[in-house]
Amino acid sequence: MKKDRLSAAVWDHHQIEDYFFSSISQMSQHISESVRAYVTGVETNSLNFLLVIDVNEQTAGDLQRGIRLLEEKTYVPFAIVAVEPDSQILAVIQQTGFVLDADSITTAMQLDLVDWQMHNVSVMEYDVRCVDLCLDDWAIPIESAFETDDAISEQYQKCHQAALDAGKNLQHYTLYIDELPVCSLTLSRLNNFVRLDDISTVMGKQRRGYAFALINHVLNKAKQDSATACYLDASRDGNGLYRRIGFKPLFEYQGLSRK
Repeated sequence: MKKDRLSAAVWDHHQIEDYFFSSISQMSQHISESVRAYVTGVETNSLNFLLVIDVNEQTAGDLQRGIRLLEEKTYVPFAIVAVEPDSQILAVIQQTGFVLDADSITTAMQLDLVDWQMHNVSVMEYDVRCVDLCLDDWAIPIESAFETDDAISEQYQKCHQAALDAGKNLQHYTLYIDELPVCSLTLSRLNNFVRLDDISTVMGKQRRGYAFALINHVLNKAKQDSATACYLDASRDGNGLYRRIGFKPLFEYQGLSRK
């Protein structure tokens, strides 16, 4: 993949995307310019995957090599996430037992922070804290929202702790109501760009404006710290929230997994 094949925003999205996932991975590798591998070691296929970010005449072969690599080197299930797979890539996917997971289609989005202004937030009194020194609180909304078990949550928390210990530029934020962690997210930074991941609200507390408040708080701080753009990947459920904040779609990813 060449930079001039993509818009500047899409290129920057892929750069900070690579920074975040490589930061929390036990193994990450660029199979080629178009195919990247990330293995966190967490025992769920959504956190170990091959990422296809561009399609050209070599991509199908590169994907085959990536599948063989992960089959030989990892013990955890893994998925494939692809941008606009062509017929050759779809053939490889079918031959190796992967099928489209309709629930895992995501939209890559960008927000221009230069002209963005923080929204008024009308939720009850809350407190937002950077909890890099207390990831237990950050993990509570994530475990609840994504309905993971304690083992998966602990494994994922260890990935983030390892990234912090290695000096990666990740920050973990939690919104508290009455001293209880209700909503969390992760902010990663590369140069003047930031990215949001792990946006989650405790079950039973959703659709009350907590995620909106937390994202606005974190984006405002990032802007004050000279960030010029923010990126994220939105599920269908979260798409409307991010559009209200000001994010604009760049492209779609399709997720594929083995049954």
